[in-house]
Amino acid sequence: MRDGYGELRYKNGSIYQGNWQKGMKWGDGRMTYATGNYYEGNWENNKRNGHGVMFWVTSNEKYTGNWVENMQSGFGTHIWLDSGTSNKLLRNRYVGYWQNGLRHGKGTFYYSNGSKYEGDWQQNFKEGQGLFTFEDGTEYEGPF
Repeated sequence: MRDGYGELRYKNGSIYQGNWQKGMKWGDGRMTYATGNYYEGNWENNKRNGHGVMFWVTSNEKYTGNWVENMQSGFGTHIWLDSGTSNKLLRNRYVGYWQNGLRHGKGTFYYSNGSKYEGDWQQNFKEGQGLFTFEDGTEYEGPF
């Protein structure tokens, strides 16, 4: 069984470079998928677990944060990158808590137009108490 550091090249073009334990991806590693998307971070039981960074080059997105069983879970930041500008303020960005790959718990969503929502999330939807600040500075605070 694979154990220690090694590289595995898949028939579909994906490549894993990193640590193995008892034949499974375990510890630090980088998986470059055939699509060009890649993940760098911690693995356990062949799955993304712990802290890591995922780059979706196909959709120009990046997530930095915690993973559980291949899903964004815990605290993290997801950025939708805009290749047309170097101004990071003109990008959609979510900073907050995740559960099973969805925004869930407290978090802030910064919209590329300058508005933002700070508050509660339930399964990717604004739900509960929150503060929405419109791009002109007008604010709404209350239930969502």
